[in-house]
Amino acid sequence: MKLRQAGPAALAFLWALALVWGLHTHTAFAQTPETYTVQPGDTLGGIAARFDVSVEELAAANGIADVNRIDVGQVLVIPGRAASLPRVLSRPGESLRDVAVRLRVDAAQIAALNQMTVSARLFPGQPLLMPLGAEPPGPFPFGAILRVEASPAIVQGHTGFLRVESSRPISLRVVWLGMPVPVISLAGQGDVQEAPHVYAGHLPTPALLNPGAYTLDVGYVARNGVAITRSLTIQVLEGVYAFQEIIPPAEKADLLAPEVVQQEFQRLSAFW
Repeated sequence: MKLRQAGPAALAFLWALALVWGLHTHTAFAQTPETYTVQPGDTLGGIAARFDVSVEELAAANGIADVNRIDVGQVLVIPGRAASLPRVLSRPGESLRDVAVRLRVDAAQIAALNQMTVSARLFPGQPLLMPLGAEPPGPFPFGAILRVEASPAIVQGHTGFLRVESSRPISLRVVWLGMPVPVISLAGQGDVQEAPHVYAGHLPTPALLNPGAYTLDVGYVARNGVAITRSLTIQVLEGVYAFQEIIPPAEKADLLAPEVVQQEFQRLSAFW
């Protein structure tokens, strides 16, 4: 009898409980399959079983040293599925907040995906995982420029290439390492069928330039007088060069004295 009298109240309680549980379940599972946000009560083993991966793989993918400790709200990258997440390279001088502003993404979300703090320092060219939909649109085509091909990476001391296609003749402006890059039109040269709207240039890279990510700016002045520029990121890789260590005998060590070297330098400068 008491159970019957408590029936409506119990049903109301169960309905409210189901509603709350349903909201919690939606929050926990309505996520992209590439990442998962840790919920209260989650364990790494339980998450691994849910996504059919091993605990070891899940821990390794997220840099987790203690598999018994994860934090609520922590964003985990799911091994084997994170490959489809877009990645971007940080530009020289950029902070994580700068990247977030550039891509219009929440900085805290980027930090969580990459297991770092929002204030963490970035090095030029550092790859960062981005949420789905955050991948920036390709810089080309834009305006009259239809296509740009450039070396994605250049070894120290080597020269990269640049090739630009445009829908009409333009006065192309290219800047690499802070210096203007001369470009030539390939009109009538070889088997280039798109000429006269194809341009080419070289990207010289000093041997002593520090390895890292550098920006190549490509642009032109539109018919309305507005300068349009887009940027690409090119990686400069460390070069491996042969060297020989020369150790002069003790009786000739004086030849390397600073005053002697300076005299020799001045003498050569007069003729060189």
